[in-house]
Amino acid sequence: MCFAIPKKIDEVIGKIAITADKKTIKLGGLKVKKGEYVHVIGPVAIEKLTNQDASAILNTIKTLNNRS
Repeated sequence: MCFAIPKKIDEVIGKIAITADKKTIKLGGLKVKKGEYVHVIGPVAIEKLTNQDASAILNTIKTLNNRS
């Protein structure tokens, strides 16, 4: 099973981006700017997220990790 993880964009270089945790991802056709969030599966961004949605997802992941 694959999970899409929200990642914050730190730098955009053409069709590639560097995330806040220093991962390199492919943007495909997504147009994003520094500070925005995307859903990432493996090395590929699949959709742009609002800051509110990204925060909610990250909080849910954090809560689930704390229950283990």
